[in-house]
Amino acid sequence: MEGFYRCPYILRSGKVCNKGCYHPDGCKVHRNSPKQVPCIHPGCDKKTFSEYGACKKHSGKHHSRAFYQRQKLAKIQASDEEYSEEYSEEYLGLDLFGRGIFWG
Repeated sequence: MEGFYRCPYILRSGKVCNKGCYHPDGCKVHRNSPKQVPCIHPGCDKKTFSEYGACKKHSGKHHSRAFYQRQKLAKIQASDEEYSEEYSEEYLGLDLFGRGIFWG
């Protein structure tokens, strides 16, 4: 037996890695790997690393929703930048200090 512990990592095939190691969290290959969780959809037995908690088959709606939100945020930021440019150009000619000094 090599090592004090056995690696508890479950491989994609469903078998346990079971390599001998000196660290309680597992062998050096699997120690820092993300944890697999079962798919969130009922009746699906697949394991996944996805941040959405769904397998590839069921994560499509989550990906499209995230894409929509990124596009919406980019549009809002672009309109804010456009508004701030118009706003700054509009007030460049004003007397900012009340002393007759004009910028522009």
